[in-house]
Amino acid sequence: GEPPSLGSTQAFTGGAGVQSLVELVTMLRIFISCVERYPTDSVVAAVAGRALTPLAKVTEMCVCGVLDEYNGAADKGDLVALLSAVWFIREFCEASPAALTLVNQHGGPKLLLPALANPQADDHLLRESVRLLHCLQGSTGLLQTVTQALQSPRVVVHLLWKLRECCQQANDEWRQTPPSTLLQVTMKCIEANPKDGAVHDAALSLLADMLQYARYRSAYAHLGGWTNIICILEAMRTDVDVQRRGLGILCELQRSGSWGTEHLQRVAHVVMVALDAFHEDSQILEWGVWLLLELGGLAEVLKMLERAGETSPVGQGALHGLRQVQWGQTDAAEIALLPEFVRVVGACIARASQGSLVDVLQVGVPLLVNAVHATASTPEDRLPPVAAQSCSHAIRLILDVLQRHMMDVDLVVECLKVARVYQVAPDGSAFSNSIRESLLSGGLLENIAGAHASQDIVQKQVLWVRGLLLGAASVVQLMERLDGSMCCWLNGVKTLGKLYDDIDELTPEASASRARAVTVLTTAMQRWPKDPSMLMHSCFALSALAACGLDRPGSLASNGAEEYSERHLRAGLQAAYQWCPGVIADLERQARPGTRSRARFVRHELLRLEIETLRCAPQPLRQQVGAECLQLAVAYNQCQALVRAVEASEVDAETLCDQFRMALLCLGLCGRFDIHAEVLQRANWPPVVKGTAEAIAELSRFGLQAELARAGLAEVVVRVLGEWQQAGGDSMDERTAGAVEALQFAQGWAAAAL
Repeated sequence: GEPPSLGSTQAFTGGAGVQSLVELVTMLRIFISCVERYPTDSVVAAVAGRALTPLAKVTEMCVCGVLDEYNGAADKGDLVALLSAVWFIREFCEASPAALTLVNQHGGPKLLLPALANPQADDHLLRESVRLLHCLQGSTGLLQTVTQALQSPRVVVHLLWKLRECCQQANDEWRQTPPSTLLQVTMKCIEANPKDGAVHDAALSLLADMLQYARYRSAYAHLGGWTNIICILEAMRTDVDVQRRGLGILCELQRSGSWGTEHLQRVAHVVMVALDAFHEDSQILEWGVWLLLELGGLAEVLKMLERAGETSPVGQGALHGLRQVQWGQTDAAEIALLPEFVRVVGACIARASQGSLVDVLQVGVPLLVNAVHATASTPEDRLPPVAAQSCSHAIRLILDVLQRHMMDVDLVVECLKVARVYQVAPDGSAFSNSIRESLLSGGLLENIAGAHASQDIVQKQVLWVRGLLLGAASVVQLMERLDGSMCCWLNGVKTLGKLYDDIDELTPEASASRARAVTVLTTAMQRWPKDPSMLMHSCFALSALAACGLDRPGSLASNGAEEYSERHLRAGLQAAYQWCPGVIADLERQARPGTRSRARFVRHELLRLEIETLRCAPQPLRQQVGAECLQLAVAYNQCQALVRAVEASEVDAETLCDQFRMALLCLGLCGRFDIHAEVLQRANWPPVVKGTAEAIAELSRFGLQAELARAGLAEVVVRVLGEWQQAGGDSMDERTAGAVEALQFAQGWAAAAL
């Protein structure tokens, strides 16, 4: 006879039926395990063949039984049974294509109408019904159902959240759907439910995910996206989730350049409304201020800051947002707005300084420094008078904060950055004179240095400012005075390196200090011979001194200073040779990636010193230095260390290229061009080829084209370039393309040699 209907209550609640089903499941699990473990077994294959038809019937009975239960529950309005049936149907469909076919044959998506249309259906039932709909028809079914259910907000919400999952998964079906179709459906949901916050929240979440991609942003802009979002924000002023997501979407549109400037007034209004209502929401605050500034609303942000005050959450958000202003680089930050900026921000800083509001000062002082720095390079006669007065006022405020809060490390560092203004201002300008007089009068710099003797970051800043204002001689004097302070000496070494490395043309004052600088640098290496940082930065500073060339005999006779001669050139290199190899060997013996990396960087700066010494030294000193370089083999050892680092994945491509270039440049200056040819012909790593090609081009610029040609490097470069171009083809990766570009550049120099 017929088996008992799986739709009957007795079949599911009777103990005997359940027990039989459990036994059947156990047997099937055993059989499935055998199939997975022994797929080629003859017994397994035979049993599977015989079970195929009965199992298909079991599948049909299960599916039809659940469908019977579903229809019965729908007729009775039994929402609990309806939920259970929907869950079973979805599980069957996801697990079995045969079950999916059966469900579609018995009505498919139409079966879901009782569940979706029932006003008493809870969120759990709606969510499971939407999941089943997606299982049956994919995202296409979801889109069709959304347009049919626009007047059922709760159904629309669940459909939109499921569509968002589809967007995040981005399968082929989703990618093939036109962006305009997806966007129009989402916008219709919002238009049909203008006051429903849940619909807006779900729709905006879906929009935010789609608008991460350029094709959706372009389509949305063409569909009037700015107006659409602004209308939503205007309609849902009291819904924080809608405001947050809406502002996020506007930010995404603006980042993509989707023509938002024309909507500035409306955007400014909705942002201000959102900030007034939800100023404690960090994302609304951050995105709102960013959006105003991006759309040219600097004046609006300043008004917001002035009205709210620097101590309020809105005011602090405005201050933080103003850090993105780039003076003179966009129309939104023209010099004409500088006076108002200085007036509003300056007033905040003045109040914060009197009230010791350090957190406000740490944000506000850099704002003024950056604003004045961008303006100070303009000659005063070309600056509007009101702008020049504002800059002077800002400088006075910064220096006043420095004097009032001299014990705060972070504030001192920020305030001393006002020296950047001195660096770019024309000589003798009111800006430069004001900064110089204020920092040097009354021993302010010395007081700061003394108050923070153990603070490395303050000492570094003080020494840099002294170097800018008084020249390298003042740095040397301070180092000599603070003889036992390693913190002072290390930062002094760094400052000397930076000062001389930044010099375009050697001034008499800078030249007069070089001989004394060599003495303190070699002394630093002698006193801290085991400190890799001291040795590395000393080598860099010595190379910067050498790069300025030797002084002409008698050029410093007028001020009685010692000239920088061959003796100083030689002394710097000898000190480096005395102390650096031992530290490098110690670091490499520790056999840790970090210490081996530091060893390579110390060797890198030693190579830089060798190169500048070779370039600066006249004959016969150059020949002697070249022989010493080859004997100590610093460059050759660096190449070997880099090969080991690449094999151990301990070095990034940029560092590998730069350090190989430096090593081969030194070998080339010593006459070992054969190594360049060997590396080019044997190297498989694009950064190594790029570094070698750059070294060859640089050697050509040094006037060694004839030597390179005699060594056969011109032909090698041409041949290797052809090989890399052929191997790379039309689809080169970024590193290969960089190597080919460097080889082409080297080929140009090689062609000139030929």
